[in-house]
Amino acid sequence: MGHLKQQNMSYVAHFSFAMKLALQMVLLAIVSVVHAFFPFILPDTVSHSIKEMDGKLQELANAN
Repeated sequence: MGHLKQQNMSYVAHFSFAMKLALQMVLLAIVSVVHAFFPFILPDTVSHSIKEMDGKLQELANAN
């Protein structure tokens, strides 16, 4: 479990964080498909959300 030690996270905290990101990515994939067909619907949602997710991952990386 070197990855958990490296991230300074418990199994439950890591699982929760990873599952939240996974769910967000699934939802963003659906939004992307909708946006592909209808570009006027949710035009900035995916790019904005990906930047937010990247920010959270960078914070986590910098904290360790």
